[in-house]
Amino acid sequence: MAISNFSPTGYAWGSAIAGAQNRIAIPATAGATLLVTNLGPSAAVVLLGSSSVAATVATGVAVLPNHSLALAIGAATHVSIIGAAGLAQVNIARGD
Repeated sequence: MAISNFSPTGYAWGSAIAGAQNRIAIPATAGATLLVTNLGPSAAVVLLGSSSVAATVATGVAVLPNHSLALAIGAATHVSIIGAAGLAQVNIARGD
C-alpha cells in the first residue's frame, strides 16, 4: 500500500545491529504520524514508547529493508530500534 499525502515536519536517524537496541527521540514537531523507513540491508524491529522503551524481536514490529511503515504516535516520545539479523539503518519522519 502506498503512503500518500504525508507532510513531514521533523526527522531523525538511527541505526542498530542484531541483539543491540538503539533508542531515539521522536522529533518534537507537529504531526500525529511517524513514518519509519528502513534504509539498511537487514530488517529493523521498532517499538514506540517512553524514554525507557526497549524493542525486542518479540515485542516490536518489523520493517523490511527498503520499506516504510506509518505508525500513530499517540503519547510516545521515543522509538526503539533493533536489527532483526544484522545492521538496520532507520530514518524517522514525523508529520501528517
